[in-house]
Amino acid sequence: MKYEQITLTNTVRENLPGKFIKLSKGYTHYELLEANGPNADGPKGSDLVVLVHGFSSPMFVWDKVAPFLKKNGFNVLRYDLYGRGFSDRPNYTYDKDIYDSQLINLLSALGYEDTSFHLVGLSMGGEISTIFTSRHPEKIKTLTLVDPAGLPTDLSTPPNFVLKIPFVKYIINRIMIGNLDKNFYRPENFPEYEQKYTAQMQYKGFRDAIKSSLLHMDMQGASEEFKKAGNTQIPKLLFWGENDETIPYEVHEKVQEKMKDLKFVSVPECGHMPNYEQPNIFNNALLEFLQTHSKQKQ
Repeated sequence: MKYEQITLTNTVRENLPGKFIKLSKGYTHYELLEANGPNADGPKGSDLVVLVHGFSSPMFVWDKVAPFLKKNGFNVLRYDLYGRGFSDRPNYTYDKDIYDSQLINLLSALGYEDTSFHLVGLSMGGEISTIFTSRHPEKIKTLTLVDPAGLPTDLSTPPNFVLKIPFVKYIINRIMIGNLDKNFYRPENFPEYEQKYTAQMQYKGFRDAIKSSLLHMDMQGASEEFKKAGNTQIPKLLFWGENDETIPYEVHEKVQEKMKDLKFVSVPECGHMPNYEQPNIFNNALLEFLQTHSKQKQ
C-alpha cells in the first residue's frame, strides 16, 4: 500500500462512504442514523447518542454499536476526528481544544446545538468526552467511557524531543499497524480490522496528525477534567476490558476515584475495545444504562 498519496478533495469525497460537512477547520466525515425502533418517534423526538472513537482507529470501531442503538430507538451520531478516517487533516495543533471545537461545530451544523445528548467515548475519545463534559455539562445527559485515556499510567511514551525529529513521522504507519493486535484479547477473530484501519493511511496528513496528537494531546494529563466531570450529577458508565494492553485494566480504579457514583462494567476476555470485541456484553449494558436515563424506554 502506498501511504499518503491522495489529497482529500471534493472529488475524492464523492466516492467515499458516509457524509461530509464543512466545519471551521475543514470537512468532517460523519454518519447520523435516525431512530427506527418500536418506540421511536422521529429524529428530533428521540434521544441523541454521540460516539467518539479513539486515538487512531476511526469511526468504523462503532460498526457493531451504532445500528444496534438505532434499532432500539436512539438517534446516533458518529464521526471521524480531524486527522483520522476520512475527515480533513487541518494544519492545526491536535490538542483537546481542536477536538472540543470539532464536536461543538458538528452538533451546531447538524441542528443539535441546543440539544442535550448522551456522550460515549473510547480511549482518547474517552478523554475528549470527559473534557467536553467538564466544559459543557449542560449539554450532557449521560457520559459513558470505554477504556479511557487521560489519567496517569505506568506506560512510557516517546519523549517530545524524539517525536520532533523529522524522520520519525515516516515510521508512524509501521508502528500503528504493528500495534493493532494489542487492541484485542483474540486478534485472530478480527482479520478485517487491519484493512479497515489502513484505508485512512492513503490520504495525506495522517502521520502529521498522529504526531501532533502525541505531542499535544497529553493523554495522561486530564486528571482535573476527570474530577470536574465526576463532580457533576450527570449519570456515568465505565467499561474496561480485563485484558487491555493499551491502557491497563487497573486504571479503572483511578477513574472511579475521580468519578463517584460511577457504574462500572468489567468485560472479560476482552482487550482495549469492548465495543468491538465483545459487542453483546457492551451493547446490552449500554442500552440498559441509556434507557434508564432517557425517553427511550423498553
